[in-house]
Amino acid sequence: MELIIFIRVFLGTILLAAAIPKLISLKSFRTTLVQLGIKKLSFSISIVIVFSEIIVGILLYIDKIQKIGGVMVIVLSFGYLWAAWRSKRINNEIACNCFGNLIPETLGYHTVGKVVFLLLLDYSPLIYNSTLFDYSFYKIVIYIFVSLISIGLYGLILTINNLKNSWEGGL
Repeated sequence: MELIIFIRVFLGTILLAAAIPKLISLKSFRTTLVQLGIKKLSFSISIVIVFSEIIVGILLYIDKIQKIGGVMVIVLSFGYLWAAWRSKRINNEIACNCFGNLIPETLGYHTVGKVVFLLLLDYSPLIYNSTLFDYSFYKIVIYIFVSLISIGLYGLILTINNLKNSWEGGL
């Protein structure tokens, strides 16, 4: 059951950590939507996506409504999959802005793998009833920090890889 709790905290933290930088750099997130072909309603849709991620992240922390959050993760995931598909269909390299401007990444087939991973993790809050508040506050805080460190390490690896590629391209 402890793994299920960790997965809930991880998913909730990921969604919150994705939404907050997008909110701060809303203009660049809107640019991503425009590049995907959403021009007329880009501002409204960007606001809806960001606040949906915030709401879903919070729902995953609340025991009585965690399953609603789990269903909403699926809905958001289909939107992410559409964005990856659309970027490949229009054959354009589009900045993901998955974590706002914090992580340098483009949309593509690799995005699909990450979304599938998110969907697989999402089954635990949907299938199992877990009570987050039966665990110590200390453990939950540790899980949040482990989740944030995972995002930070992922961003660091991408940045190092991008630097390495730019150095090799310049030689």
